[in-house]
Amino acid sequence: MGRFLSESRASLSPDTVWALSADGKPVGAGYIGLFGAGRWTVFVEPGEYEWTVPTGVTQIRARVVGGGGGGCGGNTTLEYTGTGGAGGGYAHGVFTVTPGQTLIITVAAGGIGGRENTNTLPRAGGTSSVGALISATGGNPGVWITGSETPPTGGIGVGGDVQATGGGVAQGAGGGGGAGSQLGDGGMARGSGGGGVVHGSYAQAGGSAYGPGTTHPGPNVLGDALSSATDNPLSQPLRFPFEAFTGRGGGGGTEQAHRDGQSGGGGIRGGGNGGHGGGGGAGNPSPAGVGGIGGGGGGNIKPDKYAKGGAGGPGLVVLEY
Repeated sequence: MGRFLSESRASLSPDTVWALSADGKPVGAGYIGLFGAGRWTVFVEPGEYEWTVPTGVTQIRARVVGGGGGGCGGNTTLEYTGTGGAGGGYAHGVFTVTPGQTLIITVAAGGIGGRENTNTLPRAGGTSSVGALISATGGNPGVWITGSETPPTGGIGVGGDVQATGGGVAQGAGGGGGAGSQLGDGGMARGSGGGGVVHGSYAQAGGSAYGPGTTHPGPNVLGDALSSATDNPLSQPLRFPFEAFTGRGGGGGTEQAHRDGQSGGGGIRGGGNGGHGGGGGAGNPSPAGVGGIGGGGGGNIKPDKYAKGGAGGPGLVVLEY
């Protein structure tokens, strides 16, 4: 069932705060404020649920993220490598509801990764929705790199006040695309690193909400691309994924994958996993990275029938009221 999380606050030191919202909360990029009485319910596990509108609630704000597409593994027989999967779409909006009304909540599954030796093709991510009010489709799956392939494109948001498209995958890129978000369309995977929300990846490093992955990972909210100690430098837990973004992208080379920040795409080494909204990094041919929420799974940059593409990240539904 959907998991209910209670809001909490902490004492803040001005020396560690990057930005403050109107209600005194330190936030990263994409924070759009509290809604209604400041309550929320988060659905994080793929599946279908029923949610009953609480007494006294006549409006909700809903956010939906589609599942990321699965990445494509290599193919030894044809000497092909595989691209990553594209990111899921995003939408949010405010809707009028009736107390006691039941809404059907669907949380998308991420697309599975492909693997030649098991004859498994990568799959697209699923669609997340709140009844017929709002939805976000999943990203398309990765493909074999033939030189004439049609690269995967991202999912889209439908309904609500804000819609964004998931990040696609450039021709021949092994990373997965980033998810769409309240910041805009997801970052495109242009190399072996995964795209982040907004910013894409280049070379081996993953993008983030604050910059692309070039020779180093995309930076975090403080501009730091390297220190794992500052993945969430605001030191304030966010209420739920996609409330805001603070983290950096994943590194290439010997830098370990970014796993715990809020917006990074994975790096190449070992197929780094994406953070929330980030695409997985490419395998080499070690296992490709898994996409974070809404992020596409990584592909494989070496032809190897045992190389498996990374799974796309699951979707997300958040209700505020």
